[in-house]
Amino acid sequence: VLAATQTPGEAGMRWFQGTADAVRQFHWLFE
Repeated sequence: VLAATQTPGEAGMRWFQGTADAVRQFHWLFE
């Protein structure tokens, strides 16, 4: 995960956005 957060530029932003979308979709699983 840490390595992925260090991905520069657009690829890193896509990874972050995808992760944020997944968290929003599945956050109820962790409550």
